[in-house]
Amino acid sequence: MIRFATPSDAHSIAAIHVAGWQHAYRGQLPDSFLNGLSIARREGMWADLLSTPHNSIEVVSLTGQAIEGFVHYGSSRDESANQRGEGEVYALYLHPESIGLGNGRALMQRAEEGLKAAGYREVVVWVLESNVKARAFYEKISFEPDGVAKKIEIGESAYRELCYRKLLS
Repeated sequence: MIRFATPSDAHSIAAIHVAGWQHAYRGQLPDSFLNGLSIARREGMWADLLSTPHNSIEVVSLTGQAIEGFVHYGSSRDESANQRGEGEVYALYLHPESIGLGNGRALMQRAEEGLKAAGYREVVVWVLESNVKARAFYEKISFEPDGVAKKIEIGESAYRELCYRKLLS
C-alpha cells in the first residue's frame, strides 16, 4: 500500500533514511560518516518537513503497518527548471530488507504520477556517480543520464552527482 506520509511517520522515515544511507553508500562514503548518522537528527528534519506546508510530497510504502520505504519529490531545486516544467525526486530510500521486492519501482511510479498531475513535463533525480546500483535502477525504469554533473560535499569529502532525466508521458 502506498499513502501520503503524516507527521507521525517521521521516526519511521528517519530510521529508513539512515538505514538506506548506511546500506546504499557503504564502500562509497567513509564508514565513520555512515556510522555517525543519527535517526534522532533525521527524525527532527522529517517532522519539520511533514508538519510544514511546502511544495513537496512524501509517500510511504507499507506492508501491514511497517513502513518499508519512502519517496520525497516536488519542484526541481534548479531555479531555471520551473521554466522547463521539471520536477525532482529528492530522495528514494527503502529498508535494506525491502530492496528487490518492487517497492522502489512502485514509489517512483507514484512520484511520477504526482509530478505529472502537478503539471510537470519531466522529472530529474541526482545520483552519486559511484552508486552503480542506483544508477542501474534508474536506467531500468527509463531514466537517462543527461550529461550534467555537479560536485557535492558529504561530510568532509567531495563527490560527483550525475543528473538522470525522464519525460513524463
